[in-house]
Amino acid sequence: MTQQQQVGFKQGICKLWLLMLMGCLMQTRSQVLYAKKPDIAPACQDSIHRQVDFLVGEWIVHNDQAKRVGRNSIRSITKGCALLENWHDVNGLIGNSLIYFDRNDQQWHQSWIDTNGSSLALAGGFIGGVLTLSGTKPNTGELHEIQWRPLKLGRVEQIWRMSLDNGATWTPRFRGIYYAVDQQN
Repeated sequence: MTQQQQVGFKQGICKLWLLMLMGCLMQTRSQVLYAKKPDIAPACQDSIHRQVDFLVGEWIVHNDQAKRVGRNSIRSITKGCALLENWHDVNGLIGNSLIYFDRNDQQWHQSWIDTNGSSLALAGGFIGGVLTLSGTKPNTGELHEIQWRPLKLGRVEQIWRMSLDNGATWTPRFRGIYYAVDQQN
């Protein structure tokens, strides 16, 4: 192949690559412009299941001292019947949870597991507009309670506390403010 043919071949490859990239961008743009509403299963279209929609999003989480402590991705799964949480803290801990409403016991549930091997099974409901879930950790007697509440500007507050005396006294474990990734300063 001559040098002129090689240059022509490279230019052709670049043009093809550029056309493919433009096609992908146009497809993505049309998907955004003409996006359908989320596909929600008929069994989960009720107002009960929509109560936790405020948790859905890509979040940067700060503690009480306004220090970034992690990133949380919470998305709707199983056609709107549950939420999947994917937590990454700044120290490398990864945690996942499933949040769902159980029609049998009429409660919200969260099942959590993290890379330390720690797990929590919580249940509860909305009290005064605040999602409040609690549960006792097996073999420890620790009662854990986690609350989430929507805040102004699309933010979310999470409060986690623990009791060693069945709720008579509480010790704060964590308070976080969730900022949507696109709100991050």
